[in-house]
Amino acid sequence: EEQGGAPRLTASPDDIEPSHLSHFIVAYLPFNSVTEKAEINHVLFEIYSFFDWLNKKNIPHGLAGTNISQLVKQLCTKQERCLKLSQLLDNESGRILKDPPEIQNTLNDTFSVEKIEGSFVSLKGRRHDDIVRLRLPPDALPLIKLNDCLDLILGDTSEKWVVLEAGQVYPQVGK
Repeated sequence: EEQGGAPRLTASPDDIEPSHLSHFIVAYLPFNSVTEKAEINHVLFEIYSFFDWLNKKNIPHGLAGTNISQLVKQLCTKQERCLKLSQLLDNESGRILKDPPEIQNTLNDTFSVEKIEGSFVSLKGRRHDDIVRLRLPPDALPLIKLNDCLDLILGDTSEKWVVLEAGQVYPQVGK
């Protein structure tokens, strides 16, 4: 949508999903907007206030009927695990890029963990229908959970997929 000559992305409050809150609280907030715990608490209070305002004004939204306080609490408990996993995946990409293999193809997507088997995870991208099987480093395996969302750039060496760049990790949550 154009507003004042600049393109803007807009959506209805009904389009808000728990995964949006998960991405913001677990992946975005610690890296991009705050430097100390008090600032995180201030932002979380603003989130509570926003949804409280929507409810008081009877404005329908995608998280109606969701206990926002409980959801935020649940997400905050998963934050440390996701940050550690993100760091380990980033370390893995650094290891791969020290001696880069020949890459046939790349995928840049946010992947959902569909299956965990031994040292492998099966990932499904938001924009790619094919399941990708990826070997993870041993220290990352205890941290990964089904339905985690992983922002990754993967490289296909024709023998296997490798992590070329790791972005944010956050848990997928339902209503």
